[in-house]
Amino acid sequence: MSRMFRVASQAASLEILRGARVVVTGCSTGVGEQVAYQYARLGAKVVITARREERLREVVAKMKDLGAQEAIYVAGDIISGPSCICPGCS
Repeated sequence: MSRMFRVASQAASLEILRGARVVVTGCSTGVGEQVAYQYARLGAKVVITARREERLREVVAKMKDLGAQEAIYVAGDIISGPSCICPGCS
């Protein structure tokens, strides 16, 4: 497979994510946070979840700056269910 074909295939695969709806868990720090930022850069509509609501607000603000079409959060422990429901999440 030629390098040009691989690069074109990767670009097409990433373009599919523009406007896609994705959910990322564990987004207040670390890998989950970075994954959420990457989806934002690609123009996805992203719902993030973690336990720390204040930190989620900060991540959502940065995601919007990075280009997310939509960015919302649900704060709570995924094991015991959400402790708050955000508009549009029901």
